[in-house]
Amino acid sequence: MSPLQIAVLVIALVTIAGVVVSSMRKQTALAGYDDIRAEVPRIASALKAEMFRDGNDLVLTGNFNRRPTQVRFSYDENTPGLNVRMQAPVSFTFSVVPKGARASEGRVLVRTGNDMFDAKFASRTDHPTQAKMLVGGRAALQNLEKLCCSQKTFVTLTRGSIEMSELIIPTPYTARHVLDHVESMAVVAKAVEEIPGAESVKVVPYEREKSTPVFRIALVIGAIVAVIGVFMIKPGGETNLKAAAANDKIVSMDGVDPVDALKMQDMLGWRALHADEYDPDVAGMLRGVGIEPNGRMALDLDGDEQQDVVYLVKNNDNQTRLVIFADGNRVFSAGYTDVAGAVPVAKGNFDNIKWAMKPRVKSDNQGIMLFRKVNDQLEPMILYVSGTSVVTGAPTNWRDVPIS
Repeated sequence: MSPLQIAVLVIALVTIAGVVVSSMRKQTALAGYDDIRAEVPRIASALKAEMFRDGNDLVLTGNFNRRPTQVRFSYDENTPGLNVRMQAPVSFTFSVVPKGARASEGRVLVRTGNDMFDAKFASRTDHPTQAKMLVGGRAALQNLEKLCCSQKTFVTLTRGSIEMSELIIPTPYTARHVLDHVESMAVVAKAVEEIPGAESVKVVPYEREKSTPVFRIALVIGAIVAVIGVFMIKPGGETNLKAAAANDKIVSMDGVDPVDALKMQDMLGWRALHADEYDPDVAGMLRGVGIEPNGRMALDLDGDEQQDVVYLVKNNDNQTRLVIFADGNRVFSAGYTDVAGAVPVAKGNFDNIKWAMKPRVKSDNQGIMLFRKVNDQLEPMILYVSGTSVVTGAPTNWRDVPIS
C-alpha cells in the first residue's frame, strides 16, 4: 500500500473506533433508564446539555434561554423521580406544595387569587410583598399553575434559582413533559426579573467544558498518526527536524504544573488564582493550618494515597473555574462566579459535618470547600470525588468544617 492509502486507512479505523467509544459512553450513562432512553436525547438537544451520572441519578446540565438549567432523574428511594432546577434572579423565598404536604420554604401563607388552585396547593413565603408581586402577574401565575400539574409536584423559589420536583418520573412523553416545565420556569424567571432585589442576583449561562466529542478527538489523533507515518517513510532528516520543533512547543500556565497544563490546553490564557484574590477569612483559614493561599492545592481526594490536585484558575475576562485532577486525570471542570477561594476538607469527617444540603454519596476522603462571595457573605459548597464523578453538598456553618 502507498503512504497515502495507509494514512486514509488509519484515519478511517480510528474514526470508527471513536464513534464506537462515544456510543458506549452514552449507553453507560443511560443504563437503568430504559423506559426514558429515547426521550433523554431530546431533552439534551433542547438544552444543549451535557449528560452524566451522579451516583445512580441521570443528570443533564445545559442552558435554556441563557439560563443554567439542570434536569435530574432518579429511581432512589426518598428522592424525587424528576427534579428540574433553573438559575434565575430570585431574591426571595416562595414555595408551592400540595395541600397537607410540608413546605420547605416560607412561614406566611399566600393566596394566589385562584380559588381552585389554592384549594389544591399551599403557597408560602418569608417575603409577602415580593410573593404578592409574583402571583399578581397573570403570566407568572398561569405558569406556576402549569408547573403544579399534579398532587405530587413541589415548586420552590430560593435565592438564585427556581426548582420543581415530581415524586415519580413522568411517562410517557417524558421529553415533552420536562420541556413544557422548563418553558414555564423560564416565564416565571422572566417575571422575577421585574421584582425589586432581582438586580442583586447575577445569573451567568452555564459553560460546557470545552472538550471535543470523543469521535472528533479520535479523528484528529488518527490524522496525526497517519501524517507522522507518511513522513516517517521519508528520509529521517526531515522527520527529526519536525520532532525537534514539536518538542519546543511547551504549554505554560502561571501557577499550573506543566504536566497538568498540557491537559488543560483548552484553557490557554488562564492562570492560577493569586493569594491576594482570596477573601481574607478564607485566606486566614488556610494560613491557620499552615497552607499559603494560592490557586493550586495537592490533596488525596480518592483515598489511594496518590497525590491529586485541585486548581482555581482565572482568565482575563475575570471568569473562574474549579478544575480537579485525580490520579493525573481531569475528573471535573466547572465555572463559578464571585469565587472567594477554596480550602481542603479533612478526611474522615463526613459524618461530623452538619449539612444544610447533604451530598448524595458519603466520602471518607478529603474534599474541597469552594467559597463564593454573594452580597458580602461567604457561601460555601463542598465537593467530593466519587469514582469518576463529583458530588456536592452545603454545610450549615462553614466555620465548623474541619480542614487540613
